[in-house]
Amino acid sequence: MAAVPGPDKIEIVLGKERDGTALYTAMGAALVGTLLGGVAVYMGLQGRAARMANAGVAATETSSTSKDAAATPSYPPPPRAATQDERPEASASPPPKAGLAAVAGPTLESVVCLSFDPDGNEPSFAGAGVIYDESGLVLTNHHVVEPMLRQRGGSLTRLGSGGRLSARFMDGRVRDATVLLNSPEEDLAILQLEGEPSGSALRPATFGRSGEVAVGETVFAVGCPVGLEHSVSAGIVSALHRTGVMPNPHLPTIQLDAAINLGNSGGPLFDAKGRLVGITSARSSRGQGIGFAIPIDRVRVYLTALYEGEAGRSGVIGAVVSAAPEIDEAIGALGYEAGLTIEQVDADGPAQRAGLMPNDVIVEVRGRRYDGTTRDQPARVEFLRDFMNVARNLLPGEELELTLARRGERVPVRIVVQAATDAEQAHIDVEAVLGLRLYDRDAPVVLAFVPGSRLEGNRQAQRMLLDHRITVVGTRKIETIDDLGRVAATLKPLLAEGRGRKVRMRLESEKGEVVDVTYPLDWRR
Repeated sequence: MAAVPGPDKIEIVLGKERDGTALYTAMGAALVGTLLGGVAVYMGLQGRAARMANAGVAATETSSTSKDAAATPSYPPPPRAATQDERPEASASPPPKAGLAAVAGPTLESVVCLSFDPDGNEPSFAGAGVIYDESGLVLTNHHVVEPMLRQRGGSLTRLGSGGRLSARFMDGRVRDATVLLNSPEEDLAILQLEGEPSGSALRPATFGRSGEVAVGETVFAVGCPVGLEHSVSAGIVSALHRTGVMPNPHLPTIQLDAAINLGNSGGPLFDAKGRLVGITSARSSRGQGIGFAIPIDRVRVYLTALYEGEAGRSGVIGAVVSAAPEIDEAIGALGYEAGLTIEQVDADGPAQRAGLMPNDVIVEVRGRRYDGTTRDQPARVEFLRDFMNVARNLLPGEELELTLARRGERVPVRIVVQAATDAEQAHIDVEAVLGLRLYDRDAPVVLAFVPGSRLEGNRQAQRMLLDHRITVVGTRKIETIDDLGRVAATLKPLLAEGRGRKVRMRLESEKGEVVDVTYPLDWRR
């Protein structure tokens, strides 16, 4: 297999599609397997305010290519969280209302219902969005706008005269909108409202903190379910940090029991004080009264990463963690059956600043214990894998709450995650996409399989891969770990598309023996 270097060419072998019915369905327009590339796709910023109008050509940016872009779009500063009990006030002076009605009414002015006119005839309903900046910036879901962009044949700068994205306000005003940013992995999109309204200013939502939301707390969603514009549905927070829901299975969500239907996608989730705490994104297709929202703290740190040029970076805590079996005595006295040992703490890293020390044992992650019916090594490996997924899917600036066992005592800590370096990101992406750990050297030589890989006990795979240097992936020639990291980042979006994806690789042993393999991207057990 000859290597044909190319900037974005990677040969993918399509296998069987995953069978079965999806447990969770995206709301709004249907989400299909068309991916627009990378972690975030940046759109042209024509017609923007001066502070955002420095880019007129669409550019695709991933975690590994952003630093090489010829021109980096500018973004407005991310929204701040409310520092006091703030909420929008009604523009008029209606009679006093009590309870939820007094809170929900003013929030409706920050919500828009989105529709797409594909042929200049009948608009097609899409979903909802929430205004978060007075310049006309709107937050919504990726899966709301993705079918529109796909219909435009991949033209990502503007929808053009052949199709129009419209945003309808509570009072009936309609504004055209342009897609500025589209992130499949975060299931987020940012729109820019076009034109100037006559005689009325925009009313951005007041941001709250999803980290302060508690299970059982009253919340309400505003959206456009089945085309019923600006509908309010109330409920409670059913659970926090719920994963395995979104196309990115590690994206944490807020579970709620408010009535969520097709068309609530992209709409806001407010707390009882009218502060934005989430973006409603999914519902269960196998149950009723089960909905999910992306936490607004996640959205805020994502927008901050864009603004600071750290988009696509994984979170790191600056510690080496292992699933060592000798920890039973250290945690047994505290009533735990599973834990992870801190082997090493980086100097002046997030873990050290949070107070972690070598030989500490992690026994809870975000309040969750990992006790099982057995204390065998596979159970420990599952704990380790889950912990790595949680940490690496945090964005720079997010917080990770842990409980440690230290000398017979429980010690709670809170780690502020920092962005991975270029070298760390390359290793992280290779592990996430290929399930392979590399030696800490320049050449991409395979050290081991990631714990939990179904290839871990496969002797043939061990002979063909371990201690071999990866030289080609698809049609891309690989010389360094950075080269492999860039390819892995390009393949990353395929992980959300289900089973059956494979990529051809060429490896070389220390003796110069060449091995060609067809490698599964669904390497997990």
